[in-house]
Amino acid sequence: MQTYIDTTRITDKALAAQLLSTSFAGTALAGTPETDDYYSTGIWVTGDTFLADLDQMPQFDALATDGESNVYQYTIDGAEVFLLFTPYEKGLFLADPGTSIKKLVSDFETGDLDLPRHLASWGFDGTPDTAPDDATNVRVWIEPCYYAGTIGAPIGHYARDDSYNDLVFATVADAQEWIDTAESGVYVLSNGEVSRPDYTICE
Repeated sequence: MQTYIDTTRITDKALAAQLLSTSFAGTALAGTPETDDYYSTGIWVTGDTFLADLDQMPQFDALATDGESNVYQYTIDGAEVFLLFTPYEKGLFLADPGTSIKKLVSDFETGDLDLPRHLASWGFDGTPDTAPDDATNVRVWIEPCYYAGTIGAPIGHYARDDSYNDLVFATVADAQEWIDTAESGVYVLSNGEVSRPDYTICE
């Protein structure tokens, strides 16, 4: 499994170097090595790799998952610390204070997904910018409205046809007509759903 450390997102390089060279000594993430008698604790850094056993870590401040990979966020003095765990790699990221998991995840490789779908796959609101009134060949983004933590809640997506292909509308007016139809009549909320979905016309 590939293990790496990324400090490109933190401006204070001296702090980053200090945290890594001391295995986060003096912080809640202070690391100790594994021995014959004890498990490693915190984040133990050796060269350009690290060890971090989540069972021996403090409670994370935030978590994001796409169902296969997880990112854990820890806030310490002067930096945000992120741990990425996937079936194939482990990453340690240091970032400037205030950096969010959403910002970090948005910088990940998205593969075949555009950014809105990528963010939605991680559980974030990926709503794209609204298309200008004169835009053509537009789509409709559907953002479900569910209580946080609802199991099985659908994620944001573009309006699709019966074959699950994105619907493309010639004009904004055509897309708005589709939205008006979708919003007409009685709407029955699903389990955990707060309200009707939000619809955004986007390019």
